[in-house]
Order: sequence, then structure tokens, then C-alpha cells
Amino acid sequence: MEEKKGMPGWVKGCLTGCALLLLLAVILMTFVCQQVKSMFEGVTQAEQSFEQLAREYGDYDTFSPGATVSVTADQMERFLRIRESMEDDRVRMEEELGNFHLDIDDEDIGPRKVWAVLTAVGGLMNLAGEYLAVRNEKLLLEQMSLGEYLWIYSLTYYSWLGHEVVAGPELTVGGENWELFQDSESPLSPRQQQRRYRRVISALFQNQINAVPDTDPEGLARLKQEFGRFENDLRSVIWESGLPDADAAVLEPYRDRLEATWHPPTNMMELPFPDQDGGVRMRVN
Repeated sequence: MEEKKGMPGWVKGCLTGCALLLLLAVILMTFVCQQVKSMFEGVTQAEQSFEQLAREYGDYDTFSPGATVSVTADQMERFLRIRESMEDDRVRMEEELGNFHLDIDDEDIGPRKVWAVLTAVGGLMNLAGEYLAVRNEKLLLEQMSLGEYLWIYSLTYYSWLGHEVVAGPELTVGGENWELFQDSESPLSPRQQQRRYRRVISALFQNQINAVPDTDPEGLARLKQEFGRFENDLRSVIWESGLPDADAAVLEPYRDRLEATWHPPTNMMELPFPDQDGGVRMRVN
């Protein structure tokens, strides 16, 4: 009886080689995926914290400032406890941003260059995510909604103290100082930062207008006049010529503490990227 011939040796060799290559490819892809996942772990933490804030207090645009006095002493105390408790986090962010250097070798091509940029920028996004996750935890601890925080932040630092909406860090690219994402179409450019500010504050200011009772027509007219001016001056901030006396009186005792907690390098991280439905997201794409 004739014996059946086994698989030729060269075929077995090819299959073994292919299997090894496939195994190496799987190992490599697993490593890359783990690296990318860890790179953006902070972003994931931030997004989860934003979701928790929304569950507790609603989206940022549901907050309504007081109709006659838009900020109270109690709100200022809670706001400043948050800001002052994050001093170490701000210092850490400033140090990390100061140590950022993106130097790409001209000889690098394809995947190597892409990986260098992804690693550098991804590292910054991860740090920003960690910073925002901590901030959002502080908001929950102080029982402050995101909209409430953003209103006080903008009213105090931009409108009252006169700090720049577009203030942000400088990074080193190719040995030269480089403002973060100078391209005007980048979500983190100064132009887009100004747009984010206007979108957030317009929603909150409109809520304040809607909250004015019918018994205060003068107050309503004053808010509508300021809102109209703000809408027509695309580079301005609300109450640019001076806050209402009632708000200014509340803020004056906190001037020094507010100045001490203003921090340009992390300013760009404070305003969220609004979604179309009023929510926020951490990712900028």
C-alpha cells in the first residue's frame, strides 16, 4: 500500500515564517496601541469628568447668572478655593510646557516623523487632560457647575481684571519660541480661543437676560444693550468698559486673590470645546 506523502518541507517553512511574521505584527500593533492609549489616558479622564459634571449639574449652557447681581460672595469663595487648591497643578503644567521641545530631524521620514509629532503633542494633550480632570473634581467637591465656573472665570479675569482671553503658553519648536498652534484654523489658535469664549459667554449672558423679571425693565434694557454691543464687537469681552456696580462691589475684596491665581500658561485649557448640543468635549478634532 502506497504511503501518503506529507506536506513538502518548503511549504512548512513558508507557513512557519508567515506565522512568525503575523505574531510579530500582532505584538507590534499591541505595543503601539498600548502606547497610544497611555498617551491619551489623561484625555479620557477629562472626558469622563466632564460627563460626570453634566450628569450632576447639566451642560455648561444651562447655568444662569443672577439677574441683578451675577456673582455672589459665596460663589467667589468656592471659586477661589478651587483656584488656590490647584496652585501645584498649575506650576506643574507650566514646568512641563517650559520643557517642551519639538525638534524633528529633517532626515526623518514617514512614520518616524509622524510618531515624533504624535508623541510630543499627545504628551501635552495628556497633561492638559489630567489638569482638567483634577479641576473638574474640584468643581464637584465645591458643588459648582461648569457653567458657573466659566462665568466667574471670564467675568473676573477677562472683564474685570482685563487679562487677555487669548493668553497661553509659548512652546519651543526647532529651537525657536512658537505660540501654541499659530494657524488660525487650529482649534487651539488665539482666533479659535476667542470664538470659544464668545460662544460660551453668549449662551450664559443670554440666560442672564432671560432671568430678568418683568418688574425690572431698566435692568433688562441695560443687559440687552451690553449684549448688543458685545455681539457687534467680535474682539471684545462682556462689560469691557466696566462691570455693573453691584458685581464690582462683590469682586473688590477678592482682587488680590484673583490676581494671584491668574495663570496665562493654563488659560487656554480653561475654556471648553463646546459641542453643538451644548455639551463639551476634550478632543479638538
